Amino acid sequence: MTGMLGAAAAGLAGETFAQVVEAGGFRFEPTVRLGGVDLLLNGVGVRTRLFIPVYVAALYVPTRSSDAEMLLSQRGPRRMALRFVRDVEAELFMTSLDAGMRKHYTNQQLDAWKDQWQTLSKVIGTMVQARRADQVTWDYTPEDGARVMQNSVARVPSMRGEAFYNAVLRVWLGAYPADEGLKKGVLGL
Repeated sequence: MTGMLGAAAAGLAGETFAQVVEAGGFRFEPTVRLGGVDLLLNGVGVRTRLFIPVYVAALYVPTRSSDAEMLLSQRGPRRMALRFVRDVEAELFMTSLDAGMRKHYTNQQLDAWKDQWQTLSKVIGTMVQARRADQVTWDYTPEDGARVMQNSVARVPSMRGEAFYNAVLRVWLGAYPADEGLKKGVLGL
């Protein structure tokens, strides 16, 4: 299965998405509407852990780019959509996000987002588990801030601050990504 997922994601590199994209058995629309804005599918990648696929991720942005810093500097609504290939406990997911944040930021920087991080931990904790085929999105809109949705149901509360949204997004797109293959896929490389 890993080979099929990797091949599906790798086959997407450099394409302009005018149709539905299928990867890992999941469908990703070429555009989504969020916060009154049509977002474009930037790319699709697969998160693996110990060679086992965990989820397929799709990044939606106002303007496509293969440059992570350019994507992180974009303003306005954005979405990272995750479709789970297997069941994942919320605690394990948060542990992975925490490790990614610690790779990218100093303790002082992390302290600046302490309140948002605690809120995010509680919100993801309410999910208990992401089951196979669940969709979990990490959305940002200027009106609502950053929020997590599971299967189109908003997990509340949302978290203010575009800087915090980007900090978490950097776990996937930054210099020390959670998965290099996923990063390349969502960047369309």
